[in-house]
Amino acid sequence: GRYHNVPYGEIGSIFDPISGTHQPSPVVDNIFCHAAVLDADGTLFTAGGDGDGQLEGPAGGLLSGLNTQRSFDYRTNQWTYGQEMRMTRWYPSAVRLVNGSFIIIGGLTSGTSYLPQKNLE
Repeated sequence: GRYHNVPYGEIGSIFDPISGTHQPSPVVDNIFCHAAVLDADGTLFTAGGDGDGQLEGPAGGLLSGLNTQRSFDYRTNQWTYGQEMRMTRWYPSAVRLVNGSFIIIGGLTSGTSYLPQKNLE
């Protein structure tokens, strides 16, 4: 399913540079090793991440990438999930195009395979 096993929870932190304070923003999947880029309106777009969620074992939990796309709206403090990508991506790159869409490039299938994704979405 869309929501992965994240035993300790994942929390984004929203920093207010004027007050110097942080506000937590819980995330339902593991955004470690994801790509992030700002949209023109300040919305944060992210793609990929760590799909395993386990912190034990020989790879320390870095076993699978995520095929998740998500956006964070700072005005509502809400995460919205988009359609799943065709491929899992661990440390991909994302770029906002002039038409407002995003392109997601490369990454690895997992943290242990060292097999690059030689495609884009």
